[in-house]
Amino acid sequence: MSTDRSGRNNYATCFTSIWYEADSSYYSGIRTSANPRIKFKNTFPLKLNFPANDSTGTEWSWALKRKSLFLQTELKKDRVANPGIHTELFGRFDQQKPFRLLKMNASPGIWAVAPIPGKIEITNNIQSVNAEQIMLRVFSDKDIFLARSAHEYVYWLDLTLNTGKQLAILFRTDTASGIKIECISLWDEYDNLMARPSVQLKKFENREQATPFTGKSYPLYFTLSLPGENTSFLIKPRMIQQEIHANKNSFWMGAVEAEDQRSNQSSGKGNMYVFKQ
Repeated sequence: MSTDRSGRNNYATCFTSIWYEADSSYYSGIRTSANPRIKFKNTFPLKLNFPANDSTGTEWSWALKRKSLFLQTELKKDRVANPGIHTELFGRFDQQKPFRLLKMNASPGIWAVAPIPGKIEITNNIQSVNAEQIMLRVFSDKDIFLARSAHEYVYWLDLTLNTGKQLAILFRTDTASGIKIECISLWDEYDNLMARPSVQLKKFENREQATPFTGKSYPLYFTLSLPGENTSFLIKPRMIQQEIHANKNSFWMGAVEAEDQRSNQSSGKGNMYVFKQ
């Protein structure tokens, strides 16, 4: 979810991307609204409502509480239901009081909540309930990201390993395959923050995948080594075409997996975001 200001108006945009492992089906959607209503006074719950201002008559709401978060679509009673996909996503977890917050980066500002064990319930064309680690991230200074993505690829990777460890990385790549890691955090299997890990990250065989919609080319394959853990993984997309179509602001947002380079077995899963102007 992102917020912008243009003239006197504020705008909020909600991006939804869902990939199902059972049948490799994929859904994505974008919802933009002007002047969203935000309810918070440094207390919980935090709530953001998207007004219904288009032909579908749908209203979105997002809320974070001490024991849950949800993204919900509500149809107005006087509107005919849009035949498209409407998603309701609920995350439920033990009460967080307080949430364990880590400031990962100063500029651009990045805050990360420690992984929260919980259950994720998704309701749309397909329903699913899964026990998952819930990741909450907040980014500020979006203009810094966009300025960097004019010349480089900017990545955010959240990866949960089968051992229970969870890795979060912000990094950049250039056309010469150089990689710069800006910030990184590693949590152990008990969701405790570990010392900054030593990480080696490289492009894999320069496999860039172009999309037929925007013509952008995204490097999506990397090798990631954790020398302290004596492990090395191939990070690869679960499905190539997971681009969010937003004209010139299109970006790649999707499911990835970590494959152990010794056994070729799946050793983790996560989400990756790729920005390039």
